[in-house]
Amino acid sequence: MAATDQSQATSNGRDAPPQGPSDREVVEALQRVASAQAHLRLAESKAREKEDPHTAAETERRNREIEVARAELLWAQAALLTPGLDPAAEHAVATAARHERDVLSRHGFGSFRDYLHQRNEVPATDTHLGLARRESVAAQESWERLQRAMAPTVIIDLTGDEPRIL
Repeated sequence: MAATDQSQATSNGRDAPPQGPSDREVVEALQRVASAQAHLRLAESKAREKEDPHTAAETERRNREIEVARAELLWAQAALLTPGLDPAAEHAVATAARHERDVLSRHGFGSFRDYLHQRNEVPATDTHLGLARRESVAAQESWERLQRAMAPTVIIDLTGDEPRIL
């Protein structure tokens, strides 16, 4: 069973809080998302070669703008998952999330999931495009599972006479 699914006994017999994903797991998940997005962009580009060049270029610009905003959000979220939390990390996530919402809204989407749904709604007749779409969705779902597995951060103040949880 994974460390995130159960408590671990410490040497003094007490239960330790559940542990979240390691830095390596976070990096691997982000690498998978980045790789999947790159493959998807390439497969979509090849599939769009048959479309009107102007329409294809507009779609590519829209997708790139949304994907850049999403990447900024993912990196900001990753900063929250690493030890030694930077006090500005939560603000960076909020800022990146707001920017992503603004970009999605400007292109007529209510959420990133809505964007993915529209992007993938036309069945792929190209084998590579179909595979790239499935891997993109799987990588995104993997990232979301990793975030849900995070144990909450507990801060203990030891500066007073009695330790206290902040």
